[in-house]
Amino acid sequence: MSFSEELNGLMDCPTPLVRRFMALLEPVDDARLEAMAQESRRLTRLHFGRTIRLFAPIYLSNECINNCKYCGFSRDNPIIRTTLTVDEVVQEARYLHGLGLRSILLVAGEHPKFVSDGYMQE
Repeated sequence: MSFSEELNGLMDCPTPLVRRFMALLEPVDDARLEAMAQESRRLTRLHFGRTIRLFAPIYLSNECINNCKYCGFSRDNPIIRTTLTVDEVVQEARYLHGLGLRSILLVAGEHPKFVSDGYMQE
């Protein structure tokens, strides 16, 4: 079944969660929007406190088969393509660790040379 068929099925007989999501997409007046913002703030502070967590990115690869308009890795973007070796990734991670950074975000484009288990095909 395709995504659009699945989505249409949800709209024919929406679950309580889907109905709640649909309600969030409806236009609301300023008072309701402010109430939603306050509830969002309350839940965020309840679950995460007053902290901001930053991630240092390591760009593993900018090779990509997709052509997303918003992305710098986009297939038709005329840039030099590169993929880090395992040793280069380790070197970058150690450098960031030395700076005191402990949260790292691994970033890469989508490319068939990367298999589903996360390792590069040789």
